[in-house]
Amino acid sequence: MNEHQPSQPLWQVSFTVANKWADAFVAELENAPGLAPIAVTVREEDSSAPTIEVVHPARALATTGAWRVEAIYDQLLHLPQVRRTLRPLEESIGTKASGLKIETLPNIDWVRHSLKLLPSVRIGTFEIHGAHTPPAAAANITPLLIEAGPAFGTGHHATTAGSAAALLEALGQNNGQQRVCDAGCGSGVLSIIAAKKHNVQVWAFDIDPSCVATSRKNAKINGVARKITTFQHSIDKPLYVHQKFDVVVANILFNSLLSAATRLTPIIADGGTLILSGYDRTQFRRIESRYRSLGMKIIRRYNTDEWITTSFSKISNY
Repeated sequence: MNEHQPSQPLWQVSFTVANKWADAFVAELENAPGLAPIAVTVREEDSSAPTIEVVHPARALATTGAWRVEAIYDQLLHLPQVRRTLRPLEESIGTKASGLKIETLPNIDWVRHSLKLLPSVRIGTFEIHGAHTPPAAAANITPLLIEAGPAFGTGHHATTAGSAAALLEALGQNNGQQRVCDAGCGSGVLSIIAAKKHNVQVWAFDIDPSCVATSRKNAKINGVARKITTFQHSIDKPLYVHQKFDVVVANILFNSLLSAATRLTPIIADGGTLILSGYDRTQFRRIESRYRSLGMKIIRRYNTDEWITTSFSKISNY
């Protein structure tokens, strides 16, 4: 995704949903064929927010609080299009997006603007922040400056936080030199956390060249460029390595994790750790079953909101 210049017209789709379902509605927008937004922000609505509309009272959950979802598009949409996109989810969960509207936006760089709305986020002993948000001064906290731009990974999403927690736990069990692979590195935030916290060498790859560039830039900003080798590669293709990895982390889409199982497991050393994220409570059994069939043993499962992160250990001589 390229940053959009001020001369390009943009439109904003916005609506209010119960806080429990905000992530699900965002995913529905982002996965809509041919209608993916260029940026999405989610924020807590004020007390004057409209009441959440209930479609199926028997299935609707009692929740408190509402969140405002705002999605930016570089193509003009119409309300019936958006309604058709959201309807299957609304009917499934019994809650309807309230106050849905489409507005034409002023000609400014909305991708950059949406990133500026994000606060810093604390993961373990790290505080991840953008250039617009100076880190809080606190003892024993390591600030990380991460500019995601078009790349995924500001630390705010539950899958990134879960992956980081699992990664730190895995690396903390061994003080020796370790080799880490970050498959689908996005902004490079997980690679940088590993390189900052532990005595490791990291190999990171992504299919998107803009993510590779962003990851390299962030590694340099945070002073760990020499410890991270970043390159363009598709997880759909085998990765040939001279020495297997002690830890492999992949925070990518559910279908990609399923299809990549036979390519990820061979690059893990016996007894090594595999960390997977990018799937929810309805999908984790399929992921875990697939990887167990390839010699991976579940160590721990991390639940963050509706999202799951699973740590596996590779069975020796499998």
